[in-house]
Amino acid sequence: MKAILLALFLVVTTVLVAGPALATDYFVIKSRSGILKVVNHQPKGGATIVKGPFKTFEEAKNAMKETKAPDTKQ
Repeated sequence: MKAILLALFLVVTTVLVAGPALATDYFVIKSRSGILKVVNHQPKGGATIVKGPFKTFEEAKNAMKETKAPDTKQ
């Protein structure tokens, strides 16, 4: 009985601790070539975040439709 309770405790603890870490955020980014797209990670290698983070893909997609990418050339 103790083994079952211990196993249940470990499962519940793992879910409570890892759950928030597994949550996905979505970002609207502008690539080096100027293309806007939605990604589920923070960009690397020259892309910039235009808007975000968003909790759902649909929110990010709607924000991308409403966004005109800022002009990065000066």
